Amino acid sequence: MKNKKGLLISIILPVFNGENYLSQSIESCINQTYENIELIIIDDCSTDHTPEIIRKYALKDGRIRMFRNEKNLKLPKSLNIGHYKAKGRYMTWTSHDNLYHPEAIQKMFCALNHNFVDFVYGNMTIINSQEEHLRPVHNAPIEDIIFNNPIGGCFLYSRKVFEKLSGFNENLFLVEDYDFWLRTTRYFKIFHLNEKLYFFRHHENSLSSSRKVDEARKSLFSENLELMYGNFLKSISHRNSKKMAIILTDNILRRNNNFINIKSNIKDFNEVILRMKKHKAFNNHKKLRKYLMLYVIKKLWEDARTNGFNMSYVFFVILEFNFFLGKSQVNSLVAYSLAKFKMYSPKF
Repeated sequence: MKNKKGLLISIILPVFNGENYLSQSIESCINQTYENIELIIIDDCSTDHTPEIIRKYALKDGRIRMFRNEKNLKLPKSLNIGHYKAKGRYMTWTSHDNLYHPEAIQKMFCALNHNFVDFVYGNMTIINSQEEHLRPVHNAPIEDIIFNNPIGGCFLYSRKVFEKLSGFNENLFLVEDYDFWLRTTRYFKIFHLNEKLYFFRHHENSLSSSRKVDEARKSLFSENLELMYGNFLKSISHRNSKKMAIILTDNILRRNNNFINIKSNIKDFNEVILRMKKHKAFNNHKKLRKYLMLYVIKKLWEDARTNGFNMSYVFFVILEFNFFLGKSQVNSLVAYSLAKFKMYSPKF
């Protein structure tokens, strides 16, 4: 690909004690088919051989810029440092244990320009420590973002996204990326590129794995997730932001049967959508509304087998949706539920 002057893309790579996989990650960045990149590596005060590995690659490739924090600052602060040092018109970041497909940057760059958007994200493949492919991940549509993080690890955005949001929230360690994406939806168009362009590595020492087994991180993740939701709902002037933040956090953590709570708070969810429409968060609030309702119905049916819900209960929820949906949308929910009932009814 011919690289136009000025269209520099910055890749930020924060790392802490990443000697096991760092070389592979660096090589996946510098071997991109889109060559007009800079790779900014932020060493977060590593105590292993990470600094030596970075220096070795920096001597070979002038596109690599190395910086070292004087003390361990954690991921969100390191991300902000890297972004502020970046010179590119377009930006992204990656982890030291993950890998890009060779055409990832090129394809995302083309998708940004062809679709006239400011943010694009692609699908991933899960790999293990030996780089064996475990399973593909087809990321969810952006409308799912109120319930879960659909973006994953492969993305590209224009510099103005980072500047508009004033970077990553340094107080939201473990959910700093989710918070950034959620805030992005308020101001910018996001496009899902339905191609597998990234390899996300599952291993016992990864940050995502540690928050599942480390009790302190598990607690911090829950606390910051609720804080993230609360901040976002306040930003769109939602009157029940604290209560809704708790419900949405519970939905992700699966601490209890959340869909009874969701059913009893349908009006609050509808207000979330109306506020998003008012503040132009999401480009298609009608699609989000329908997606939200289908999501709730789907989860109700999935829980029906283990929690004793019956058909009348699910259809009662649909009738409540009738206050917020058009006739055709309600009919589609009924048809969906009938199909699910035929599938699950023998198990009641």
